[in-house]
Amino acid sequence: MDNIFEQVSKGNKYKITVNQHIIPVESIKRFTNTNNKVNIKNLISKNKKVVQVNPKDSIFTVKRFWSEIDEAGYMKIIEDDFQKLIDKIINKDLLEFSFTENQIIWKMYLLWMYRVEFFGKYQQINSFNIKTDSVYTQLEKEKIESIGMSYHDNGYIPSRFIIGGQIQLAIMGDISLYKNIKWKIIFSKNINFIMPSNPYMNSKDTDNLILYFPISSNICLLPYNEFKVSTDFVNDLNTLMKQNSKWFYFWE
Repeated sequence: MDNIFEQVSKGNKYKITVNQHIIPVESIKRFTNTNNKVNIKNLISKNKKVVQVNPKDSIFTVKRFWSEIDEAGYMKIIEDDFQKLIDKIINKDLLEFSFTENQIIWKMYLLWMYRVEFFGKYQQINSFNIKTDSVYTQLEKEKIESIGMSYHDNGYIPSRFIIGGQIQLAIMGDISLYKNIKWKIIFSKNINFIMPSNPYMNSKDTDNLILYFPISSNICLLPYNEFKVSTDFVNDLNTLMKQNSKWFYFWE
């Protein structure tokens, strides 16, 4: 997906992550077919045709939208904790969630949600004005960022430093709101789940919350209620996912 971003220096000496995934690569891999690819419908392309792509394809990425501090810091922690939990679900070592495990799912769901939301708002912004006279070379800026620090340069602060922090604050603000809403695992034997580009949440009214979180082709997480998993039920979920996807949806 396209956004304005700051290029890294030739050779990328400090290994700054340029292509950042809205949905973790490991999550996309759980929807791959025998060719290690997913079928994807690109909703922002002219013809919206279905193609097969690998999990690292650029359609899943934004470019330096949040900082390396966020990428290698709190976002990595959230993603790593989530992937460990999903491995347990897939191996059927885990069928119900503790409070801590429930929070891990919520953090990943909110991280996904706010990545999408902030990208929609700020994808054409690369910096914010501030009062400063500091000037750094490109390599100096990348070194500063690679060691977990931010900087302001020649009257501007790169937007990624602000955006990453705002995503973290949004997650911290919402996590307590949903702490009593438990997730439930559902399995589909006959029909595969579709993965949308973005979460769907009908409102922040916790009493009437509708949302879904597919984690593999045949496993989905939903708020803890009693569901009768049927062909119609999964078809209805997939329809909802398609209708509310902003950029794409994919499946095995």
